Amino acid sequence: MPGILKSDASSCSNPLLPFFYQEEGLLKDIYALRFEVFRVSGATPLVSVTVNTDDCELGGDKLSTGYYIGQLNPTTSSLDVGPYEIVWYYKVESTSSEKVASYRFEILDPRYFRFSARFESYVGSDIVQLAAYDLQDRQRALMEASREVDRLTGRIFFPKYMELLHTVRPSSKRIWLDQPIIGVGEIILESAGVVTGTLSTYELDNQAIRIYNRHLSGLLSPDDRDNPRIAFASIGVPAASIEPAFFPSGVKNIRIKGAFGYTDPDGSPFGEVPQPLKDVVLYLAFRRLVDPLGIDPTLTSPGRIRSAKTRDQSISFDTSGYSSSSLTGDVRYDQILADYCRPFHVGVAG
Repeated sequence: MPGILKSDASSCSNPLLPFFYQEEGLLKDIYALRFEVFRVSGATPLVSVTVNTDDCELGGDKLSTGYYIGQLNPTTSSLDVGPYEIVWYYKVESTSSEKVASYRFEILDPRYFRFSARFESYVGSDIVQLAAYDLQDRQRALMEASREVDRLTGRIFFPKYMELLHTVRPSSKRIWLDQPIIGVGEIILESAGVVTGTLSTYELDNQAIRIYNRHLSGLLSPDDRDNPRIAFASIGVPAASIEPAFFPSGVKNIRIKGAFGYTDPDGSPFGEVPQPLKDVVLYLAFRRLVDPLGIDPTLTSPGRIRSAKTRDQSISFDTSGYSSSSLTGDVRYDQILADYCRPFHVGVAG
């Protein structure tokens, strides 16, 4: 979930509260969009805003195709520091029924945080297990734990708009990406003239492209999150009767713009943070709060404990140097992280 400093604001120039709409993996503009902001434990909206679906350059709230920003200023909206939920209401067409999507975000105290965009957390600071600690300490521990999950898995678990430069070697009808796809907006090919060396660009017609993000429709076998890719598709005629189209060989010659991230399907266009990972974040955050220096082996390396006596307060550890767990020190949470780790990538120099 994102964070916004109390002294900051979400806007086109500072896109902190994004909304993405995609169909079959392609970002698509929608007819109408609005949002409400609630306290996590509240039933009455504190803020209600109708999103201007025009481009940001025209005074609207759309940064790119299918990519909108919730304009929100915590100070003018009288939002105190703490956890909130933003609920999006959207209509794809004028005759469509209104649908709903949501996620949580945090308002941050600028005395303890310096940059809104650097904050991320997969668990809200309202979590009851951490209630004994100050709000800013909970927020920081959850942020650091969420970053650790990203580092250990090699993935991100909240939708993020990115521009990827992809190398293709050799030429191929498919390209494989490292991050699961939520929605692709643009695919641009770059090439240099053989004689002049002048760089030219060409934007692909997305209608000729197939995006593998079927997990957001609920299809988890096969799971495209473990094999995210983009491919050319033959349209209207048998593939054998036409000349195949290829992504040309080159170094960082494919520019892909879109929203990426590993999320579980929840009926929204972009999904939600997987619940098992929230459990890992909570565990790591609790360790940071209880033992900030990491010197208590019962917390940092519970897998080394061979025996313990609560009445006499005695404990013995495995001193063989062998550890059954290598990520968090706890085999239960290591197994969860292993399930979400990015597959190994094998590359060769060309």
